[in-house]
Amino acid sequence: MKNEYEAEIEKLNEERRIAAERINELMKYRDIQGKLNTCAKDGYVWTLTSVQSNFDEVSHISLLCTRSGSTAVIDLTEKPIEVTHTDMDGNPIPIEILDAARNS
Repeated sequence: MKNEYEAEIEKLNEERRIAAERINELMKYRDIQGKLNTCAKDGYVWTLTSVQSNFDEVSHISLLCTRSGSTAVIDLTEKPIEVTHTDMDGNPIPIEILDAARNS
């Protein structure tokens, strides 16, 4: 008789483990949905995570929403964005300096 009880206990423990995993998964999805709802209502909180560029052009930009974990990857390889070089006061950097930096 003890074996029957043990078998049922093991079965119920396994069912409990599976139910707990499913509950954790559903709670995770509920949390993600809440964060996405907040982003839809209030806007994303984007953080720049990477930029691929050379001296003159930007070809890829990656963003991460720090609230929801959403990502945005902007592929600009077909039409790269030109880099504008200015000093910290917003003044354009003379072409001679840019050419010297390009060719170094």
